[in-house]
Amino acid sequence: MEFLQRLKEGGMRILCRVRNTTKKDVLSFYIPAFGGVNYGLCTIIIMDYANFSRNFSPDHEVLVSNGLWLNAHVGVGLYLYTRKHMVAMPVARKILFSTFGTVVFNFGSVLIWASAKSLLPRNTSLRILVGIASSVAFLYLGKEYLDHVDRTTTESKVVEEKPTDVETK
Repeated sequence: MEFLQRLKEGGMRILCRVRNTTKKDVLSFYIPAFGGVNYGLCTIIIMDYANFSRNFSPDHEVLVSNGLWLNAHVGVGLYLYTRKHMVAMPVARKILFSTFGTVVFNFGSVLIWASAKSLLPRNTSLRILVGIASSVAFLYLGKEYLDHVDRTTTESKVVEEKPTDVETK
């Protein structure tokens, strides 16, 4: 019974959050979260391409894989664009840095997954498990890193705004 109660409360929190959704929430949370899911699905395509291609015709296979890849880029890019440390930057610079960050993150991940796939034994389950675990780890580490950058940026602004002893005399 306690589990059902917690499930109901969690569902209500999500419903309340969805009802009060703002443009900022969509750009900084929902689209990046959807991009993160697509990023994880890209892992499965790379680690087990044979099973993925069996489920789609060649035309649809390209459409689905490119759609997932595009959504992964948009999600990471918007997540970077909406971070606190980017607020004061001009829009063009934010776009440049966000694009650079998403390309480095996503293509770096693909390089690691392709290398891991070639090093792992030909066990589909193991490859998918390693791929999904690494994608979750990369997303988590990226979030923690950006949280740290945001905190550091915020703390340095507070220190800069504090008057020094020389200025008060």
